[in-house]
Order: sequence, then C-alpha cells, then structure tokens
Amino acid sequence: IDAICFNQADLDERGHQVQLIKHIYSDAVRVLVWLREEDEDSRLAMSTLKKWAEWSNAPDNMAEHERDSENMLKRCCSLRTFFFYRSWLSRAWTFQEITLASHG
Repeated sequence: IDAICFNQADLDERGHQVQLIKHIYSDAVRVLVWLREEDEDSRLAMSTLKKWAEWSNAPDNMAEHERDSENMLKRCCSLRTFFFYRSWLSRAWTFQEITLASHG
C-alpha cells in the first residue's frame, strides 16, 4: 500500500511517511502481507513449512515417503525459491511490516 499511497518521487514526503510506518504497523491488530501470485513453488513451500511445523510437534508422524531424499530435495528447492528468488525479498519494508506487526 505504501508504494501506492506515498509519492515515491518526493523524498521529503516519503521520509515523513516512513517515520509513521512503525506506529501504524505496531498498533495494527492484523497485518496481511501479499508476497506475490501463488505458483507451484510457493504452494510446495507453504505445504513444507506446515508439514515441518506438524513434525516438530509429533516427529513420529513423519510419513515414510517424506523421508525420501528426492521428495525432500523438491521441498527444500521450493523453499529456496520462495524465500530467496522472489521479488518481495528485495523490499526491505516487507520485513519491517512483518516484524513490527508481530510486536504490536
């Protein structure tokens, strides 16, 4: 939203608005961050994160096929692509928004 609402070409306005962001996000009840359109890698990455969270609570429930190295390699590659090769990563404010919201 800030990329649309703030005049990015006006450095004074942008600087002023950036100072307000920490107050806006830290007081927010809920913050949604759009990371880009869903694709095959992002679906697999989110599924992997969910499965790993489940396994951390009950490691004995890890399915035998998930221990397969080829399947695990696909999952790890999807996470790498999702976190390191998507355009949202280059935008530092995304991290600021997420971090501030979690402390609000």
